[in-house]
Amino acid sequence: MKRMILTAYGNENNVDKGIVIIEQINNHYLKKVLPIDGKSNCCIIFQDKFYVPVKKEKNFIYEYQMINNHYQKTNEYETRYFYSYGFVKDDLLFLASFESGVDTIFDLKTKKEIDYSIHNNKLGGRSHYIALTLDHKYIYAIDNAYQQIYLYKIENKHFIIYKVVRFENENIRLMPFSPYSQHGYLNTEISNRIYILSYKDGDLEIISKQDMKTNSQSFSGGNAISEDGKHLCISIRGDNVLNFYDINKDGTLELIDSISCGKMPRDIQFFDDTIAVTCTNDHCIELYQLIDSHLRKVDEIKVFNPITFSL
Repeated sequence: MKRMILTAYGNENNVDKGIVIIEQINNHYLKKVLPIDGKSNCCIIFQDKFYVPVKKEKNFIYEYQMINNHYQKTNEYETRYFYSYGFVKDDLLFLASFESGVDTIFDLKTKKEIDYSIHNNKLGGRSHYIALTLDHKYIYAIDNAYQQIYLYKIENKHFIIYKVVRFENENIRLMPFSPYSQHGYLNTEISNRIYILSYKDGDLEIISKQDMKTNSQSFSGGNAISEDGKHLCISIRGDNVLNFYDINKDGTLELIDSISCGKMPRDIQFFDDTIAVTCTNDHCIELYQLIDSHLRKVDEIKVFNPITFSL
């Protein structure tokens, strides 16, 4: 781990509130905070810039750029909605608004929102996650109010709904794909299940599911896959537990270890052989490694109310 970037809510004195950048220098960690004058849930990195959706009296996207080896705020753009997830493809910023149930295309050249896909304003959709399929042909978004995955084609910079996959009332949450198995792994908050989905040429299908916990109040949280696609780690927030799986070539999962961790493990990210976990209620980032087939905590970094790693 050389550099870690995340959002944090900070404490009552706004210590750590904003974008937290942690650099590893030998065996030490150097922490720097870029203050944010509002609420922010995500930081989206693209080349030498990153974009931060911010909620104040109005909604904005703050733009930062690496200048002289330091990130500096270079601009801000007002937006219609407040966004909590996103990614960049071909100079377009694809965004998901949890609080409004909307997916948006923001043009990085014109610096404007150019299209919206509104899940259902009257009934209150919750767009929780948006990502790109492995073949880069489709965009998929997860709504955990309607329990649906929307699969989009993008034509002339506009959303076209290609397919909708529906689930029971389980609060579907996050679904990263493994480049190794070519399968998606969707965790649910209420039922605490992992759904395994196959994908090929726009065809997204549920092939199996397995329980992580039987307690309906456990609420799974973070969900991350290693860069090589061979490992999956999911947090269970209500029980303060991490589950670590091996991903088999056929897409099936093998539970390797399940251990207790810090309180309210919200997000997870792999950094080479290290797994970082934002433990929001313990005000820290915990670092784990797999040693002799067991997850071992190897370090801890203090951050007030850490939330989400950069996307």
